[in-house]
Amino acid sequence: MRRKPAFVALLLVPLLVAGLVVAGCGGKETEQEAEARLVSSLEEFEVALKGMLNPNIYTNQDLFDDAWGEVKDSYNEVVDAAGSVKDIRITAFTDAYGNLKDAVGNITSDQSLQEKAAAISSALTELQDAWKDLFSELEPEDQP
Repeated sequence: MRRKPAFVALLLVPLLVAGLVVAGCGGKETEQEAEARLVSSLEEFEVALKGMLNPNIYTNQDLFDDAWGEVKDSYNEVVDAAGSVKDIRITAFTDAYGNLKDAVGNITSDQSLQEKAAAISSALTELQDAWKDLFSELEPEDQP
């Protein structure tokens, strides 16, 4: 029975070495790669934000919750990606998201989904404007 632990350890060594090699090959993300990842995250955020702007989601609580969940997830991806980009300011974007989060959180349970749409409309517009500003910071200057 003493051979079993030694045999298992012998099998695990190549897997451990392979894992270390793969982890070491990743390297650090370049500034261009970081910016590309942020642009991609912002594009995904735009899709999620458009979902919240769709009046049809306010006809069903599940649709609303799904759309809000996509915005939250996409927001977290943008913030994560922005952390790798030098000289990018996301304060206006994060503030606008916070205002939207507050607007969604301050809606009472006795309000209809249609009332929710009216209550968060200005916060969505503010977030959309902040998204546009952040996205425009990443566009090459020579493009129209």
